[in-house]
This record gives sequence, C-alpha cells and structure tokens, in this order.
Amino acid sequence: MRLSMSRPFLDDINETLSSEAADGLMQLIGSITHTTGSGTGASLQNIVRETVSDFFNGLISANDAARIIQSRAIIYLAEQQR
Repeated sequence: MRLSMSRPFLDDINETLSSEAADGLMQLIGSITHTTGSGTGASLQNIVRETVSDFFNGLISANDAARIIQSRAIIYLAEQQR
C-alpha cells in the first residue's frame, strides 16, 4: 500500500479505537519481519511504534498520532534522499 505524502491521509479518522482493533494493530506492527533499504524500514517502524504507544497510553488522539507519524516519516524520508 502506498501512502500519499502530499497531504494528510487520515483526515477523518475516528478518535475511538476498540481494544480489538488496538490489539490487531499492535499484532500487525509486531509481525513486521522484513524492511527495505539501509535501515529505512526499521526507522519508519520505530516512528510508528513510538507514536502508537503514546496513542494507546492516552497521551495523544488518533488524529494527532496519524499526523505525527506522517510528519516524522516525511521528514525522515526527505533526509534520506540527500
């Protein structure tokens, strides 16, 4: 799946995530076994894990988590192209 990096891709995200959905998301993140490029995948995975952890701990909303992940990922990928 490709995500558009030109605009936020989760503008209308629901702020409530069921415990079943949260468990599924954490299982999906934990099941990542292959990354591409010289550490790019692992770095992006760390961005997602850190931010999702803040969401699950109630520190940020789902919308904020999505925006933070997108912003950090865009910055990271731009830095890798230099």
